[in-house]
Amino acid sequence: MTWTYILYKTLGALATPPGIFIFLTFSGALFFLKRKEPVGTRRLGASFFLLFLSLSLYLFSIPWSVRALLSPLEESFSFDLPSPRGQSVVMVLSGGVWSSGDALYMSAETLQRFAAGVRAADSLRCPLLFAGGYPGRASEEQILRMVQRTARDLKFDGPLLVEGNSRTTWENMKLSAPFLRTVQAENIVLVTSAYHMHRSLDFARRFFPGHSIHPYPSGRLSEAGPVDAMEFLPSSSSFQYLSAGIREVVGLQVYRLFPAQGY
Repeated sequence: MTWTYILYKTLGALATPPGIFIFLTFSGALFFLKRKEPVGTRRLGASFFLLFLSLSLYLFSIPWSVRALLSPLEESFSFDLPSPRGQSVVMVLSGGVWSSGDALYMSAETLQRFAAGVRAADSLRCPLLFAGGYPGRASEEQILRMVQRTARDLKFDGPLLVEGNSRTTWENMKLSAPFLRTVQAENIVLVTSAYHMHRSLDFARRFFPGHSIHPYPSGRLSEAGPVDAMEFLPSSSSFQYLSAGIREVVGLQVYRLFPAQGY
């Protein structure tokens, strides 16, 4: 990695959001501190506020912070395909959709999860259950057509089940229970993003105590391996990932207050 490349990436990061906002707030703090008028409480307050804001924006926008927060959530899961004994079902949790006219399409995160689910279901020769809907924005029929179309695109021809009404991870489990009773599986291979797996496993174990739950993460958000200089440059994706990670950590604590419930 050359200094020319580092300089190029640094200038690019500072010229676009969120880097440009970090640069402007930091510059504002320096401006107030270097003014020649007598130092006053308001001036110092404005300077320290802008310094705090720029530092906060910076820490929320770098890949290193994503690594620090999300690695503990993600690194405990293996990406090796589970091989449970007995009848299984692969359960894929939705991570969002987007629309074009009347047609729905899986978001990048959902598609990544679904592709991992197809791989697992093909390998285990078992049904695939897609769980997740968007009441008010999409009908259950639209969700069904989206999943069927994506399954065809990925050449999946095994048994396909679709639960298209749930809005949260809690509802994913609750509304999927009737489908699991139908297939009478002993094992549930749970597919979701690695950062979301702890909470999903907790819910699955509460709702399905008679089943053996096998986590199969579809991907991770945090960097793995040695830390390099690029992890300290701000990026919009890092801000998004860190926000998702914070919501996940908060969600883990809040949902532990929910009562245990099985089907």
